[in-house]
Amino acid sequence: MSNKHSGAIVATIGGEEYTFKATLDALCEIEDATGKDFTTFAAGMANGISIRELLTCAKAFAKAGGSKNAKTLGSGSADLEGLSKAVGSCIESMFPEREEKAKK
Repeated sequence: MSNKHSGAIVATIGGEEYTFKATLDALCEIEDATGKDFTTFAAGMANGISIRELLTCAKAFAKAGGSKNAKTLGSGSADLEGLSKAVGSCIESMFPEREEKAKK
């Protein structure tokens, strides 16, 4: 279940449930780790990102969502598809107006 207005999504990755939330702290954490402003980073995601960048995003969003297992995310699973979908959905949830336009 997701709350699109808060930027929170719930995802199952590698058999474990995580709540991802896009907060300003999470975005800053991603900027610090990648050395890029988030707008530039997000725009470049269409061309692909490294697994390290993907995991950085996932851990930042899971930590912001209050997932107690955020630190161990990725250590016991190779669920790249689940990880990618969760990160993408979390980023998309930051822009609910885009989803509304797409429905029209």
